[in-house]
Amino acid sequence: MREINPHRKDDILAAALKVFGEKGYLSSSNKDIARAAGMRSAALIYHYFENREDLLRQVIERYHPAARLLLDREAFLALDLEQALTLFASELLSISAHEETVLALRVIMSEAMRDPHTAERIYQILPQPVFQLLKELFSSHISRGHIRPDPPEQLVCKFVGPLLMSIFVQSVFKQTLCSFEASAYVSDYLAAL
Repeated sequence: MREINPHRKDDILAAALKVFGEKGYLSSSNKDIARAAGMRSAALIYHYFENREDLLRQVIERYHPAARLLLDREAFLALDLEQALTLFASELLSISAHEETVLALRVIMSEAMRDPHTAERIYQILPQPVFQLLKELFSSHISRGHIRPDPPEQLVCKFVGPLLMSIFVQSVFKQTLCSFEASAYVSDYLAAL
């Protein structure tokens, strides 16, 4: 059996992000990705990834900060509400600070807008599980009497909406409409509950 280079997977993920950012997920080929990763054969990509969808999923998971929270759900849900929301807000707000995460956000948005099937796959990879995680967090704190019993879906939307708007404007337009500091934002949000 052929030995797999542990650093090659990182190279492929970085190359895929770059190529997806330049050409789009649907318009790029494995050959483009292999070339960008310095590989001789595009077929070698399948030593590291099951298929192109797996490659896209792992690019999103690697380069989108909110995906890190999904890796250890139990630890996130065990935090008190203020800690969990501050961690989440900090992860989201870090998007505009790193070129790779901005590129990942652009890939996610442009691919989702181009193709409904790809949009559904991306939705299943990140927004839906993150929404469910936050909904579960709010539901848990409602059931323990820590916050008033508003519908958890509304609490998630009211919490995440302003953060997403800020990230969108900073990442896409390179402008700052409003500046958020995660802990202050969370404190203000919780005070309104």
